[in-house]
Amino acid sequence: MYFEETHFGELRADRRNAELLAMTFNVNRSPKQTAKTSDDFMVYKPRKHELSDDDLENKIDSVFGSFE
Repeated sequence: MYFEETHFGELRADRRNAELLAMTFNVNRSPKQTAKTSDDFMVYKPRKHELSDDDLENKIDSVFGSFE
């Protein structure tokens, strides 16, 4: 589950390249063009899903449960 929330490996490299492409595009665009974000240049966009209250509580317990 943690993998789905953060960028690892190739997904992280895709995000880094998308940031560079967005920056390059925005610096060189004409004033009439709208600015682009890095999401516009992402090859693969991971699906986002909402966690239920029970799932969220279980996730918090799994992360912080060892500190008790």
